[in-house]
Amino acid sequence: MTNYVCPTIDCNLIENTEDEAWVLVFMAVLLAIGVTWFIGMSVWCLANGYGGFTGNYEIVQWGLKVNFECK
Repeated sequence: MTNYVCPTIDCNLIENTEDEAWVLVFMAVLLAIGVTWFIGMSVWCLANGYGGFTGNYEIVQWGLKVNFECK
């Protein structure tokens, strides 16, 4: 029977994770802005007598194109 060797953890990788934490914060902010925009569109359409909204998106050369229409 052979002895079990416990794996070791390289703690130097933790510093990289702490330095790159701003990416998670940035993604959370973008998500919050998107959700706020979506809720705002919904409230605006319903408040103006429309039953709902529809839309689509497409990726263009320099970003994202979003179309929005109340129905």
